[in-house]
Amino acid sequence: MAMIYKEKIKHITDFGYFYKKRFLRLWPMYALVVLATLVAGKHMIIANTFEFLAQDSKWALGLATNVQNMFEKKSYWDQVNEFKYLLHTWSLGAEMQYYLIVPFLFFLDLRWPLLGIPIHLLTISSFVYHILNPGTWGFDFVFARMWQFQLGTLSWQLTDKEVTKRRQVAPVKSENGYKLLATESPEDGLLLPEEESKPEPKTFTTYLKSGFYLLLSASFLLFLLPPIKHPWTQEGARIAGTVLSALFFACPGMGSVSLMTNRPLSFLGDISYVLYLIHWPVIIFLRSCYEITSYSYLEGLTLALILVLVSALIHYKIEKPLLKHVSASVLVILVSYTISAYLILSSRTIEVYTKEYWIDDPEKFWEFTIPKPTWSQKQKIENAIFVNQFYAKQRWLLPPFTGPYSDLFVTPRNDTPANTTLRVLNLGSSFTLRTTNIVEKVLRGKFKEMRLTTESGWEPFDLTSFTEFQEDYDLHMEELYKWKPDVIFLIQRFKYGFRQDPILGDLSEDNTTQTALEIMGKLENCTKKIVWGGMITDFNRGVASELSQRLSSGQSLDDFYEYPYSDFLEQQKNSIPRVKYVLERCKKCVWYDMQAPFCDEKKTKCRRFDKDTFLSYYGDHFHLCWSGNKVVEPSFSKLVADVVKEIGF
Repeated sequence: MAMIYKEKIKHITDFGYFYKKRFLRLWPMYALVVLATLVAGKHMIIANTFEFLAQDSKWALGLATNVQNMFEKKSYWDQVNEFKYLLHTWSLGAEMQYYLIVPFLFFLDLRWPLLGIPIHLLTISSFVYHILNPGTWGFDFVFARMWQFQLGTLSWQLTDKEVTKRRQVAPVKSENGYKLLATESPEDGLLLPEEESKPEPKTFTTYLKSGFYLLLSASFLLFLLPPIKHPWTQEGARIAGTVLSALFFACPGMGSVSLMTNRPLSFLGDISYVLYLIHWPVIIFLRSCYEITSYSYLEGLTLALILVLVSALIHYKIEKPLLKHVSASVLVILVSYTISAYLILSSRTIEVYTKEYWIDDPEKFWEFTIPKPTWSQKQKIENAIFVNQFYAKQRWLLPPFTGPYSDLFVTPRNDTPANTTLRVLNLGSSFTLRTTNIVEKVLRGKFKEMRLTTESGWEPFDLTSFTEFQEDYDLHMEELYKWKPDVIFLIQRFKYGFRQDPILGDLSEDNTTQTALEIMGKLENCTKKIVWGGMITDFNRGVASELSQRLSSGQSLDDFYEYPYSDFLEQQKNSIPRVKYVLERCKKCVWYDMQAPFCDEKKTKCRRFDKDTFLSYYGDHFHLCWSGNKVVEPSFSKLVADVVKEIGF
């Protein structure tokens, strides 16, 4: 919509007009929906989930959800299955941020046309940045999205201006045979001869243009087909959709048929903003409170119709009247922000019911969550509700024996023998962090130095993950090559290339596998033994939060306790062959199967939580929490001891 106001940005003083139109068009309903989500959350979801909602609301109210994702290094696709009620506001944040700068671009382009070239170069740079940065910054950063907004502006510029003006304005009869085309402000009215508004005669070219326009419009249906019918990459689909949208809006006057003036589509266009704002919170509330995670075609259609009707009601009763009253819009924004701030501040930090069990001792690092033997079933459930909320909120803490996280170093204990030379490296991501306390406990008194070199989301063998931080990763690797640890513990999530890139042909020609093999070879040259592991189930929603929600509402746990091992195999169907290939060629590698402790002996079923204590094994949808680590400890401790003994310590 910014392109409509482009010709009005002729002076610096016109910026206020633009900001008033754009922000008062978008902000009141935005603020109301955030407030409504908070109010509903206060009464419908458990305290811990509401605390997450409150934190997300702070960013949303600051029009900066996309910035939150950038700094937390969480991609949209990682969060889409979590209970993120305001996840969809990332795009509105990017849009609002664009509107802050676009008047300057319009002003410079109109005042000094030659500056249009640098602006176009800026647009191209934005596109290149978006393509070359597949991580969170390439997705959420407003600069990475500028090319999409600017392409919309370009589509307007390429449109025939007379056709555009006939579409945008309403004719008013005048006394002298002319039509006054009334635009948004009287001073922008244009006088055109009466005959200029007569319809063009229908020719072959007219019908050809109409056919092209209908074909272009119908092309949007491609994106409704199942993925197998159109194997788009996310970037390819995004680029194609943006280009098609630009063409769609650039060709409103092609022939006698125009979907832009079609009444049903115009109606959907009118309510689209409200529909976008409310649809995602509704879906997440249905998922978190009523376990509705999938829909039949009939259920999906029914929900869509209900959302359309509710959106229409809100549009005509609230949104449309507010557009006509600036003072009322400002009041709505202020009141919504005030009440939202009160609700956010009222969210309480979860206090674990068994807080007296917290002991600053590595041997009992997780035992504060163990219920007392004398507790009744009711007390166990009450404890589990709060502890699981704590798991979801505080997914992990550094072990008590470590210093500040920035030190990345584990200090040897006082009882370490003076003659020991064992040097241990814990390498990788948050998965490695979760096994570090077990490694320290087993090797206490045996190591001279232990290092913890981890980065969020880092998979050392996968160069496709978080490429924007690759320079930092390379520095870590160069440092460890020089340090030459005796044993390396590398626990991975296997989230990105290993799992997501399909295996096409022989693994000897698979780039992802060969890259991992090359890096593994470098690690072999600088150490005596490598313990490699990880690869656990990645669920489609947070286990601890859902378990706490079910316990709070008295819902059944029967369908939630176990899941088929085949789900794990299907999820890791690309990772497993790659891991086997690398292990067969790595003489110093020992594999640890982290999934096995959570499954039965025959590996047919696996568990999400402890049935006696009702404590989740997972803090979110893929990270182990303290209870999960207790399950891993026996088998992993034995492996650590065996490996160190094998290399002579």
